[in-house]
Amino acid sequence: MKNIFTNSMFWFLQIGVILFSAISCTTPSPKELETKWLTPADSLKRTNIFLGIYEENPIKAYLLKPQIFTTKGNLISPLKVDSIENYYETNDQWRFEKIICGGEIPCPVPPEQIPLEQSTPNLIATSKGTAIALKDFQKQNLEESHIAKSKYWVDSARSLDKGTLAFRPQDKSWPLDAKWEEQHTYSLNNPAQKILINNSKSEISKLSPAEKIDLLMGDSDFTLTSALWQEGQSYLNDTKSVPDWINLDFGWASAAIKLPEPIKDVTLESPKGIMVTFTPQDIKGLSVLLWSKTQYPRNFVGNRCIAESMDLTGSKRLVNQKCPEFDPGTFHKTIVAKVGVGKTPVVIDSTFEPDKWNALVVGYEYSYFNPRTKESSETLEGATEPTPLSYDFFNKLRNPKAKSVVGISMTLYYAKPNNSGETYKTQYIYDLEIDASGVILDGEWYTRVHPDFIWLPAKEAKAQTWGDRFVRGEWNGKEALPWSWRKGGQYDARSGIPLGRLVYTLVELSSGTSTENSAIGK
Repeated sequence: MKNIFTNSMFWFLQIGVILFSAISCTTPSPKELETKWLTPADSLKRTNIFLGIYEENPIKAYLLKPQIFTTKGNLISPLKVDSIENYYETNDQWRFEKIICGGEIPCPVPPEQIPLEQSTPNLIATSKGTAIALKDFQKQNLEESHIAKSKYWVDSARSLDKGTLAFRPQDKSWPLDAKWEEQHTYSLNNPAQKILINNSKSEISKLSPAEKIDLLMGDSDFTLTSALWQEGQSYLNDTKSVPDWINLDFGWASAAIKLPEPIKDVTLESPKGIMVTFTPQDIKGLSVLLWSKTQYPRNFVGNRCIAESMDLTGSKRLVNQKCPEFDPGTFHKTIVAKVGVGKTPVVIDSTFEPDKWNALVVGYEYSYFNPRTKESSETLEGATEPTPLSYDFFNKLRNPKAKSVVGISMTLYYAKPNNSGETYKTQYIYDLEIDASGVILDGEWYTRVHPDFIWLPAKEAKAQTWGDRFVRGEWNGKEALPWSWRKGGQYDARSGIPLGRLVYTLVELSSGTSTENSAIGK
């Protein structure tokens, strides 16, 4: 009886081992990457799941999209668009015009767009001088860094389908969920002139930020407001609809870094004696609009290919000889240099996200994996493999100067335009190619979709308008705007831009902090 029991237990354990082995050998599913992501252990699990998929089928892993999670660990579903081809075509053109060209068409070659690496010659300051070696990042505890929220501020998306700054956030009757056409019609049927008849403080507070600026300018034609609605009308005429994913996030990204956060209401008098109150959200929105529509120097690194076809080649990855992609080495050094060392948010181009593609990187964490075994490693040494690697998916693309390769799993934390102030996170998997002295050369992305550039406004950048040239003298907000200020503001309004000097002054009055080109204190 004992022998029977012993034999039964033996075979039971054997079957258990076989079943466990079968389960263990099963290729991880991409669905597993959608589970809750909260802890460092979850990050490690995600890395191992991806590497398991990659080990079994590199092409399948390469075509996976990075996923976006809230910091509470919940997956965010990307916005669905009617035509992904139309989205990318329009998205690329909009981004190209507004970010790379600074709004100037035809697009010049902007000399001020200095690569971030050149604009920060001392990436990592050490007692021995400049260091851009991965081991130096490790020694200086730069494998993780987070930026304080005091370094930036958040705002709502200010989308084009809502009229951007012509939208009335305080008007509870506004058809918020309706199409652009219905919202525009509502605005026309309930004009600011009608609201002003009774000179009611509560009714005036319902006006849009653009209408308040027009009122402050003494502009009875409400030129700025009309110009903003016309932008949506132009899209409607050309494409028969107004996209809901086009917004002013590129302006927010600059304004949130460069300007102090508005925190209190500012009440000013119009030329007709009407008191107009600008809320902090109004002033943030006007700042975003200003930085969206003016040209200023940007520090820029990476590539953005417009209207270029890209195909999987014999090298088994997405390549385009005319437009080399933004390599992981430059990406890694830039993130560590700016966010880790400089404690400065940078703007990342998150192309995997159809609704908003400019986000502020406000933190990061990275860990290692061995690029040969595809296993996570707690140490840099354990993740370092000499070249050439065996069974290397990117063998034909390796830098000939590379002596070793290190696997990296990078978690980025970033802020986007939203009213909640919540930050988000996503994960990128790539490797870094290292030369004989340990310096990062470049590397290879393990997913096709990844950031293709990083930028931020230059240190000396100021959002200035053509109307600013008309401005004479100072203004402290205690009386109605002087004539020269109104003239400059009405000039800018025709282009859908608020007067730069006025916006800076509003920011200073609301934040209680001086700004470099506010009229006050000059």
